[in-house]
Amino acid sequence: LPPLPLQAPSAQQCRWQRLLTKHPSLSQIMVPSSPVSPLSPPLPPPSPPLLPPLDPAPIMILFSGGIDSLLLAALTHLALPSSPSPPIDLVNVCFDNGASPDRLNSLAALDELGHWAPSREWRLIQVNCQLDDVDVIQPRILKLLDPAGTIMDLNIGAALWLAASGAGTVTVRNWKGRCHPRAANAEMSHVLEPGSKYPNQTSFYASEAKVVFLGHGADEQCGGYGRHRTRFREAGAAGVAAELELDVRRLWIRNLGRDDRLIADWGREARHPFLDEHFMDTLLQMPLKDILDLTL
Repeated sequence: LPPLPLQAPSAQQCRWQRLLTKHPSLSQIMVPSSPVSPLSPPLPPPSPPLLPPLDPAPIMILFSGGIDSLLLAALTHLALPSSPSPPIDLVNVCFDNGASPDRLNSLAALDELGHWAPSREWRLIQVNCQLDDVDVIQPRILKLLDPAGTIMDLNIGAALWLAASGAGTVTVRNWKGRCHPRAANAEMSHVLEPGSKYPNQTSFYASEAKVVFLGHGADEQCGGYGRHRTRFREAGAAGVAAELELDVRRLWIRNLGRDDRLIADWGREARHPFLDEHFMDTLLQMPLKDILDLTL
């Protein structure tokens, strides 16, 4: 018999191989067959399941499921073309076996987006890790953080770096593709009708997006931190206004340079819509009472 033809690697396999080439430690913490457990010794790059291929998304959004990330997702949907309608990648990191508040919020928000914008394909990439995994990537994270180096910087930086990988299990809403030929049986064809949920919520996926939207600036300008409420109780509206101004003035020192290096390490570009000059100028011209109400 003639030898079977070699099957060309899928786009996802190529993406995963490139990720491993640049960051070999990922094979210890992001192997799809066991996404929440470090593996030793490292396994070879896994093969994604034979499921319908997903078209590349142009945008990836760091997605906690909170108001700021949900608003970013909605605005991105309105800004992108509706025909053809490119997918949008949302990425969420969890260190609590998929049970953290942010993960639960992100799944609920994914359903909200799916119902609100049924014409858009939404993909939630779930990066599942454990706190011990931070030890594996800590040397690289510390180099990227420099000159920042506090414990808080490390904790935030590790989560952000893992999120920026865009690699994890995926749940898709409003899938627009057709049934993959190798899965074209009656049962799968029924499950994979356009508009249905993606059939395998543990399928591995690595985002190809080069642009990452972050919600930096939303909490700092709109009073999203608990300390803003504390400041309001202590010093009223004037105290909150002073605290917000301080937050914005030190944002570039505390966050922007650090986070840009972490995301750029994956060959992606960080963008901050809430720090757009026109948006910030609009907020500065609004009365504080129209932006937040800390009496609620």
